[in-house]
Amino acid sequence: MNSNPALSAMTGYAGDYNIVAGTTPTTGLIFSHIYITADAVIDDVKVMGTSVKTARNYVGTLPTGYLMCAGHPNYFTYIKLTSGSAEGVIFEVD
Repeated sequence: MNSNPALSAMTGYAGDYNIVAGTTPTTGLIFSHIYITADAVIDDVKVMGTSVKTARNYVGTLPTGYLMCAGHPNYFTYIKLTSGSAEGVIFEVD
């Protein structure tokens, strides 16, 4: 684990990432939480590589301010938005 928060954010181990609808799916980063910043419709979202869109009822429009939690020790590995935007909190790996 990197004990320097600023260095961790710069190297991609901690911090946040802007997720925008209509762009390519967000892969290659792992998120502990995803915060909806503008009403969003999710195309698909995966925790530990498994789709959880239906199981967690992430269907329809998720309102601004909604906080999606992967649940420790799991993390989100994929998200694609049809509309809206979100911020992914980058998971720090030990």
